Amino acid sequence: MAAKIFFCGEVVADLHEKVAGSGDFKFMFGGSQFLGSMGAARARQRENGDWQIGFVGPLSEDTFGERFFQALQAAGVDTGGIRRVTRNTTLAIVSIRPGKENAFTFYGRDTAEQMTKIEELPEVLGRDDEDKICCFGSISTVMEPARFAWLEFARRQRDRALLCYDLNTRPTIAKDPERYRGIVKEWARTAHVVKASDADTAWAYPGMTMPDIAKIWLAVGASMAVFTKGMNGSEAYTHASSATAPAQSLT
Repeated sequence: MAAKIFFCGEVVADLHEKVAGSGDFKFMFGGSQFLGSMGAARARQRENGDWQIGFVGPLSEDTFGERFFQALQAAGVDTGGIRRVTRNTTLAIVSIRPGKENAFTFYGRDTAEQMTKIEELPEVLGRDDEDKICCFGSISTVMEPARFAWLEFARRQRDRALLCYDLNTRPTIAKDPERYRGIVKEWARTAHVVKASDADTAWAYPGMTMPDIAKIWLAVGASMAVFTKGMNGSEAYTHASSATAPAQSLT
């Protein structure tokens, strides 16, 4: 039976600056879990895969929310885990910084994503006899009160699915590295796999090596810690072993 992958979290309406300093913006789909679901759907089509993709989370009834919903349906993503709500969609202004990562400014007060309630999330995902993977991370696991609902939802799924947590850190949302490390530790207690980029760890765990960070996560409950390093490849750690892999060319 084919596995089903659920991307659980937020959509964000990104307004991307066209040219640095221009003040001219265009709408783009955003939100780490939304983009993950769309990428997985494209990979399934490209590889003629038999796995299924689903998106889980509240989605606004506003204009942005409708565009996200239509995009998911057009990509063949299962929308059964979505609850439509009257709150507005979270907005992000994405500014270009030449030679640096883009800067994100979020407008998320009282939005569909910030105010996620456990009652808006499905009690059951798929069938008990299905192999399931649930992906979490980024701003939906940091914004309050939403993060409490997502953590409780993940705990309910832990014995039914493989849980993957990707930090995908947004410092403008996380704000305080020490407090953020506490949130990450909560997820390391819950998720089976914890993943971070070198940019994530540089902000959240300054001065610490990836093996030392992995030890923290593994000690509280995670089964695997994975680190990506761009062109420098990746590292992975379990209680019993470790591995490295080179970056793969996309051309």
